[in-house]
Amino acid sequence: QLQRSQQLEKKLFYEQGQLESKINERTKQLQKLNQAVEQSPASVVITNTDGTIEYVNPKFVEVTGYSFQEAIGQNPRILKSGVQNTEFYKDVWDTITLGEVWRGVFSNRKKNGDIYWESASIAPIKDSNNKVTHYVGVKEDITIQKEALEALKESEENYRSLSAELKLANNMKELLLDIISHDLKNPAGVIIGMAEIGLEENPDDKVIQLIKSSSDSLL
Repeated sequence: QLQRSQQLEKKLFYEQGQLESKINERTKQLQKLNQAVEQSPASVVITNTDGTIEYVNPKFVEVTGYSFQEAIGQNPRILKSGVQNTEFYKDVWDTITLGEVWRGVFSNRKKNGDIYWESASIAPIKDSNNKVTHYVGVKEDITIQKEALEALKESEENYRSLSAELKLANNMKELLLDIISHDLKNPAGVIIGMAEIGLEENPDDKVIQLIKSSSDSLL
């Protein structure tokens, strides 16, 4: 009986050691995950299934201007800018409540009123029974990239507009030259004829020579 008791005690001690080892390993993993989220260059928001914010990381605070205390208990709609319509947000909600991941671009408003753009992924968090318990959003501020893209598009449009104007101007110039050239041909012929007669009488006259050479260039 004593031997059996000792064996059970030894087994219990061993299993307790194994459990503590697993707990310590799990704790280390959670600490690493927490550090990764806290130091992430992307904003991270976790809400419950009602959409109430339960966690935001430091990057969220930096980008939005809302402190941790101000954000907790709020709904992400505090960032709503009004640029995107109700159907847009309905699509987001419908997607994540079906247990799927939504990816897209948000136009949001900071606490100070500034509009900014975010590339976002929102996914459901499920428990061991595959039941959705929370939602996590990971968002990257792409305002600078979007503004640069818009500026490039505007520049391209201006270039195309300028090219069209230059083409039209060149066409008008060619047309005008054709008209001028055509209208000058007849009078130029008369002038050349008179100059030739004048040169027969005064072959060394520089003025008559100049008139004839100028008139020749118009034909």
